[in-house]
Amino acid sequence: IAYGGFLKARGPTDINTFAAGVLLAGDLAKSGAADRGAVLLDELKKNGVESSPAAADYFVSRAVVSRFQGRAADAEGAAREAIRRTSPSSAPAGESDAIASRTFVLAQVLAMQPSKRADAERTLAEARGLARRTYGPDHPRTREMEAYQLPAAR
Repeated sequence: IAYGGFLKARGPTDINTFAAGVLLAGDLAKSGAADRGAVLLDELKKNGVESSPAAADYFVSRAVVSRFQGRAADAEGAAREAIRRTSPSSAPAGESDAIASRTFVLAQVLAMQPSKRADAERTLAEARGLARRTYGPDHPRTREMEAYQLPAAR
């Protein structure tokens, strides 16, 4: 609803439209409609999201959608681009909750590729450390990352 409202009220190139569309695409993928999420991301890309302030979030959603579509290489590239485009914050060592979360997405994506299992394990450990430092050890997001288990190696 938010995406449609922003699209109608503010147009296809407004930052609020981009932000709502990016969130919707990820939610679609997580609910079993990854192909619909991909179509929405393609539309956002056509409207310039990659050069907007929502670009890093766009690449996170692109990684999530690609992951749910089983497209590991595309998912990895998008996750790495999301991290690259994340601005450091004033947190210790420039870390931010966005970097912790995006590193966690990268670990999940790397785990899709048997040849990258060791990278996935290292990246997951990095994401957990970032989460402990930025959220604290008792935060729900930290607990989610601590509880996450990489899929069994194939």
